Amino acid sequence: MKKLKELVRKYTPKFIFSLYYFLWSALAATIFRFPAKELLVIGVTGTNGKTTTVNVIAHVLQSNGIRTGMLSTANFKIGNKEWVNKSKNTMLGRLSLQKMLRRMVKDGCKVAVVEVSSEGIASHRTYGIDFDILVFTNLTPEHIEAHGSFENYKKAKQRIFAKLAKSKRKKLIGFDANQLRKTIIANIDDKHAEDFLRFDAEQKIGFGIEKDSSLFAQNIIKADIPTQSKEGIRFNLNYGEDRLKIESKILGAINTYNLLAGASVAMIFGISAEKLKASLESFSGVAGRLDRIKSSKGYDVIIDYALTPDSLQELYKIIREIYTGKIIAVFGSCGGGRDKKKRPLMGQIVSGYADYSILTNEDPYFEDPYEIVHDIEQGFKNNDKIEKMDYEIILNREQAIEKALLMVQKEGDVLVITGKGSETGMNIAGKIQPFNDKEIVMKYIK
Repeated sequence: MKKLKELVRKYTPKFIFSLYYFLWSALAATIFRFPAKELLVIGVTGTNGKTTTVNVIAHVLQSNGIRTGMLSTANFKIGNKEWVNKSKNTMLGRLSLQKMLRRMVKDGCKVAVVEVSSEGIASHRTYGIDFDILVFTNLTPEHIEAHGSFENYKKAKQRIFAKLAKSKRKKLIGFDANQLRKTIIANIDDKHAEDFLRFDAEQKIGFGIEKDSSLFAQNIIKADIPTQSKEGIRFNLNYGEDRLKIESKILGAINTYNLLAGASVAMIFGISAEKLKASLESFSGVAGRLDRIKSSKGYDVIIDYALTPDSLQELYKIIREIYTGKIIAVFGSCGGGRDKKKRPLMGQIVSGYADYSILTNEDPYFEDPYEIVHDIEQGFKNNDKIEKMDYEIILNREQAIEKALLMVQKEGDVLVITGKGSETGMNIAGKIQPFNDKEIVMKYIK
C-alpha cells in the first residue's frame, strides 16, 4: 500500500494535489461556518521557537483577562482547558483545524493563537483563516526536500503575509480599532525579517536584542543581552516608555525572543508594563521545550524538541554555558523519510558538544532505523569520534535513556534528550506506539 501511494504521489501532477487540498480546506471552512471570522487570529510562523512563542502569547493574553484559544505543535488550549497535541503535526488537518476554531468560539474565546507551518500553508490549510496579527520568529533551512529549495520554503511562509492586508479589518465586540489593525510582528535580529515586514500591513512592530531599528517597523521592543543560568534568564526590556527588569523561570537566553514576541502582542492590546512583567515572569515554559528535570543526586535532565541544526546548536550552546560537568546525549535526528541531508550535520553538532552520545530511534516511520542512525553516525565520524569510546548505538529508545541515566552522577552533569520533546507516541511503520521521554526519565529516577 505504501509503495502504491508513493507511485501515485510521484506521477500525479502537483497541481492536482494542490486542487485536492484546496477543495478539502474550502469544504472544512464551510462545514464549520468560517469560525476565524468570529475570532481575532494571531498566526505565528518561522523555523524555530514557534511553539514557545504561541504559548507565551496565549499566556500573556489569558493572564490579562482575554479568553484565548491556542493551537501548537506541543499542546492545545481553549480557555482554561489545556491538553497535549497527539497528532504529531504542527498544524492540524483541515477538518480538525476548523473544528478547533469553532470550539474556541463556542467556549467564548476572543483570540486564537495558531502555530503555522510552511507545509500547512502550501497545502491550503490556512484557507478560510483571516489572520489579524502575524508573528515571524526566524528563518533557517528546513523542510527543503518537501519544498524543493530554501527559497520555496521562504515563499511558502510569505504567502500569509502577502494576504494579510487584502483581508478586511474585522468588527469584533470587545476590541478597539487599534487592536483590530492588521499587524506584522517580526524578530528584527533575523536576517530575513525585513523580507516579511515589507508586506502591507496597518501596523508593524519589530523586536530584538542586537538591533534597535528596522526599515519597515514603526515600533521596536528591545531587550538588553540576557544572562542565563540553571534557574532561568534575566534581562531588561524596553516597553514603550517603561524599562522593565524581567526575571524569567524558563531556561535559555534564546527564549528571550519568544518573550519579546509576547511583549509585542501585549503592546497592541494595551497591557500595562506592570501587568506584562507579571505575565512574562509567571510563564513557566512548555513541556518538552528546554524542559528541566532535577534529580535527587544533583544532576539534571533536559528534554527538548530541537529538530533543526540551528535549534540543536543553540540548545547545546546553552547547555555548555550553564552546566560544568559531563554532557551525555540521547539523540535520534529527525523522523524517517525526510530532511535526510541534515542528519550528518546534526550528528556533527551533538558530537562536538557531548562527552558521550547514545544514538537511538526517534520516529522512523517507514524507513529502516539503522539507515537513519548510520546517516547521523557519519557526522560523528567527521568529528573523529570513535564508537564505544565517544558514542554507541542503542535503537531501543527506553534502553538508551536508561543507559544514559547511569552515566550522569553528580551536580553539574546533564543528560540531554532531543528529538521528541513532549510527544506521547513514536511512529514505527505507520503505527503510533505510546512513548514519552519525560515519563521514561521519571520511571528511572523516582
